[in-house]
Amino acid sequence: MGITYRKLSSKDLVDYREIRLESLKEYPDSFGASYEDQKIKKKLGFEEYIEQEHPDKFIVGAFDNTQLVGICGFFREDNAKRMNAGEIIQMYVKSKYQSNKVGYWLLQATLDEALRIKEIDNVELGVYASNQSANTLCEKAGFEEYGFKENQFNDRGTQLNRRLMVLSRDKHMTYR
Repeated sequence: MGITYRKLSSKDLVDYREIRLESLKEYPDSFGASYEDQKIKKKLGFEEYIEQEHPDKFIVGAFDNTQLVGICGFFREDNAKRMNAGEIIQMYVKSKYQSNKVGYWLLQATLDEALRIKEIDNVELGVYASNQSANTLCEKAGFEEYGFKENQFNDRGTQLNRRLMVLSRDKHMTYR
């Protein structure tokens, strides 16, 4: 399996929309957005950043030949006081590829891309406490918990707890 990783560009918009909606439909308990809300939108939130090839807001894709099989996003706030940090978002790998370390290397490729931004010292993410595979992946990549939000989201009557995790630039280099 020859998987490659790269930032998405405007030529990937159709594939991005397809895999993003798939992620929301297949794993509704893993994301803050819902499939039902997103599928009716003319343009998904991150499509604009992909079109603009925004340097601080991007999606990295995992490709099996030309097929997009995974996505992982990075978002850096415009707030001057938070310019030293960004957040990993929208992590998803198609089920066929989930046990082949594609997610780990996709996360690493996204972190590498994010840390090309010289001001970034820390990369944060939130992961639902009930999502064991995502928690394990984040811990293997070197993320450490710095906070815990109980009942952050209410999904179809289920309260979801969220772990807040961080990885420093220095620690990322040791896990590479």
